[in-house]
Parts: sequence; structure tokens; C-alpha cells
Amino acid sequence: MYEFENTYWWHIGRRAIIDTILRRFAAQNKYKMVVDMGCGTGVNFDFLKKYGQHIIGTDNSSLALSYAKKHGYDKLILTNDNSSSFGDNTVGIVVLFDVLEHLLDDSGTVKKINRILEDGGLLVITVPAYQFLWSEHDVALHHYRRYTAKQLRTMLHANGFAVQKLSYCISFLFPIIVAYRMGRRLLKALFGVRSKLNTSYVAMPKPLNSFFVFLLYIESLLLSYVNFPVGTSIIAVAKKVKRNN
Repeated sequence: MYEFENTYWWHIGRRAIIDTILRRFAAQNKYKMVVDMGCGTGVNFDFLKKYGQHIIGTDNSSLALSYAKKHGYDKLILTNDNSSSFGDNTVGIVVLFDVLEHLLDDSGTVKKINRILEDGGLLVITVPAYQFLWSEHDVALHHYRRYTAKQLRTMLHANGFAVQKLSYCISFLFPIIVAYRMGRRLLKALFGVRSKLNTSYVAMPKPLNSFFVFLLYIESLLLSYVNFPVGTSIIAVAKKVKRNN
């Protein structure tokens, strides 16, 4: 993951999309604390630092945190329960970038995040889309599920959030990715052909990788104004609803 994150089109493009969305919804107010739950190797810090005074990273992998330490997080926490290290109403923004699909109790996690967010605080999520795209890639990455936008919206509403933005993304490349996944599935069904690679990270010529990055940069700009009806991922921004005492 550490090797791919700085070069591979999917990682670079996804960060551009997330940064564009955060710029729209979070740039007006530099929050006191941003928590990157499931921060992995810490590459998100480079753009998250624009949106908070203190950036905290949590992860359940000590190896991942050893890489994240190089990026400059104010604090890194090794934990299996991402919300337990924070008090009620203390966090301005929580980000979960491709994390929920790894959790058995995704709805319970969203509920716990609501507890630690201050009133009006933001939850920013990305998740993989469409169960029909399930493949060896998901198995290799220890996913429990993929989502639809409707499922994600319902979960957020049920746990005290008002959705500010919800869109499919990685949309321009959706037909190519679907064809690739379906092609691998067909070859396996017809001929028993299995790839030596478990994940869908495919080494490609640098010009093609750069072209895919360019397409996702264009997509990120458009996402400031529109929602896409299909894509291989979903991005959501949700605000904690203030409770009346």
C-alpha cells in the first residue's frame, strides 16, 4: 500500500476527489481536531492538515502507523476501537476513507462517531460501490461488503446525520473497471483462469497511469457541482444533527 499510494492512479485520483469535496464543505472553518480513522500509512495528512489545527490518526496496525509517523500527524493511536480514545462532542471532523467496508458493525461505528463529533461536526466517508463488483480484490483487502448510495444514506440518517453531499465517484473509469472485473470473472468461469494477483492493482505504463489521474482530476472538479449516478466508489459528507435537550 505504501508503495502504491504515491504513484497509482486510483490513490492519487481519490485524494484529489476528497480534497476537492473537503475544500467545499470544510475550508470555511479550520476545525480544532480532525481524526483520520484507519489512517493507514498516513498519506492523507498532506491535505487534511489544511482543515484542522490538530490531525490525529488511528489504526489497528502498528506497521501502518510506523509509516504514518513520517507524515507528521500530531498524534497516532493504535486501537481496534477508533472512537474510544475521544470524549463526547470533542472532534470537528472524522474521516473514514475506505474503512467502513472493513468493519463488521459499520452502523455501530457510525453511531459511535456521532457521539464524539461536536454539534455540526462533519463525517466524511468513502466506500466501494456495488456488490456486483465484488471480486478477489475485496477478499484480499478483507472487505465485508460494498455499498449503494441509498444504503449509505439510510445508515447515516439512522445514526443522527444530515447528508450534505452523497455521490458515486471514480465514475469516468467505471465502464473500464466493470469490464475488467467482469472479464476476469468470465475467464475464471469458462476456463478456470485465476490471476496470480489477488487485488486489482495492475501495473500499467506511466502515460496511461497519468491519463487516468488526469481523468479523475477532471472528475474531482465536476463533483463540486454535480453528483454522479454511477461509479466504483461513493463519497459522502454528513453533518451531525444538533440534538435538542
